[in-house]
Amino acid sequence: MSSLENNYTFIRESTPGTCGYDILNDVIEKEVPKGLLDGSNCRFDLSSDAVLKSEMVYLNGLLQMSGQDFDYYMDGKTIVFLDPPTPGMRIICSYRKK
Repeated sequence: MSSLENNYTFIRESTPGTCGYDILNDVIEKEVPKGLLDGSNCRFDLSSDAVLKSEMVYLNGLLQMSGQDFDYYMDGKTIVFLDPPTPGMRIICSYRKK
């Protein structure tokens, strides 16, 4: 078995607390954040606080870069886009809950 297969097996068979979090209950995938998508609103709320730098934010299927000089930054459980998404765009976020 290759080391990659060993890693996969470990993750798949992990139990709550093995990696410092419960992989089955603390990972949120493909959440649609709440917020008005009107072309002027930049703030969109997640249902839970995210572990810092664990979030993956997609805008129309494209992964966005985090940081105040890039596409968005996090403010607690709020995604703050530097440029407001326009009507019709899709926002999806996956992350680990605190």
